[in-house]
Amino acid sequence: DSRLLSHALMSGLARDGRIAHLRVLMPDIPGGLAKVATCVAKYGANVLEVEHRREFADISLKQAVLNIVIEAQNREMTEQIRDELNKTGFRAEIAGTSASA
Repeated sequence: DSRLLSHALMSGLARDGRIAHLRVLMPDIPGGLAKVATCVAKYGANVLEVEHRREFADISLKQAVLNIVIEAQNREMTEQIRDELNKTGFRAEIAGTSASA
């Protein structure tokens, strides 16, 4: 079944760190999303999904949560992107792992 095969492939990529879900706490200001995209692009990773939330999170009124799914070459690249986001002033973590910022 093609759906099962697709799920198995995506799960394998996620286990290998080639697809990762990053959760980024960011100031809700113009250009914030562009700065996150610039950090991801700097490492040659690809954005697969983006969810920008202001309402449904327990955060300050001046903040937003960005859930972003990226495709990277490996887990190390994903960790570098997370570290770069944190250096840039965001609070980023790799969701679903114990490796958080």
